[in-house]
Amino acid sequence: MRRIVLASKSLDRRKLFNLAKINFEVLETDVDEEQFKKEINDPIQLVKKLAEEKALSAKLILNSNNTDAIIIAADTIVELNNEIIGNTIMYNNNHGIYFESVHNNSIINNNITRTYK
Repeated sequence: MRRIVLASKSLDRRKLFNLAKINFEVLETDVDEEQFKKEINDPIQLVKKLAEEKALSAKLILNSNNTDAIIIAADTIVELNNEIIGNTIMYNNNHGIYFESVHNNSIINNNITRTYK
């Protein structure tokens, strides 16, 4: 069976994979997210680009080691009124998993998380 590689530094994403009982390895990539945040203003396009760059970076690392793997890369951005306001924090409690984000010292709950391949 091919290895599953999570190309992410996110501890929350690791928690999700563990909760789903997915057997995976972590490969942290060095994608300069700030560079893309300066260049791309559209939240949807930015999330797609960051996930794609993380996957491509992981692929280059794995290909240099002749490693065959399924690479999973993602990014999460919280936006409000088409303004990017940050990332989310994941919590797991007795009622399930929920996400929240902090914006202007206020907590925003029930965020929609978009996932792209």
